Amino acid sequence: ATGEPIAPKKIDEEGVSYHPIPLSRSGRNIFLELNSLFAIYRLIKRLKPNIVHLVTIKPVIYGSIAARFARAPAVVAAIPGLGYAFIDQYFEARFLRRLISHLYRIAFRHKNLKVIFQNEDDKNTLLGIGALKENQCCLIRGSGVDLTQYKYCPEPDTSPLIVVMASRLLRDKGLLEYVEAAKILRSQGVNARFWLTGNLDPGNPSSINESQLRAWIKAGDIVLLQGVGAGFSWGASLIRF
Repeated sequence: ATGEPIAPKKIDEEGVSYHPIPLSRSGRNIFLELNSLFAIYRLIKRLKPNIVHLVTIKPVIYGSIAARFARAPAVVAAIPGLGYAFIDQYFEARFLRRLISHLYRIAFRHKNLKVIFQNEDDKNTLLGIGALKENQCCLIRGSGVDLTQYKYCPEPDTSPLIVVMASRLLRDKGLLEYVEAAKILRSQGVNARFWLTGNLDPGNPSSINESQLRAWIKAGDIVLLQGVGAGFSWGASLIRF
């Protein structure tokens, strides 16, 4: 619930072996990236797993390449999203898109590979660049939630209506559209309050910056449910913006 990474001790207590790997989520130093790739390769060679299960962009690409050369018997790659490189149209994103597309084509040459997608668009994108064949793809309806922890409850009869967006503060999460929709509805006199809860993500090029967030705060259209970034207090306080 804190958003903090699960400690290795907690993982061990659940009976899962933990093997740390040097991997920077947003790093672009070629030498450090190669170091991460070789670290995954060495780990696979040492553990000799029957199946390598990989999740999110860098682990999927690096892990699939490493698994192929380490001769792992099978690979399952889960892709919850393709990231900003396949969404933004800036020069940097277009360049990264070409590079990442090439890496996907290399990574997905494993002879026993299945890739799990959560939406048709991501699946069709990788099919379109020639990284995969249809029979390698599996489409699911999403990650899902534990219904014993998150039970269905009827919508409360509250006034004003409260609308909440919970996500990292990224443009490609639809944040700008959410704020614009809140401004439009407020200008039309809709009796609703729009809450936003989430963190800035400086390591992601799609993240808004703190100055933009502060500008929204001054506009008076949104309520910030949780303090974000330096200069904001953490906790349950509500901050109008």
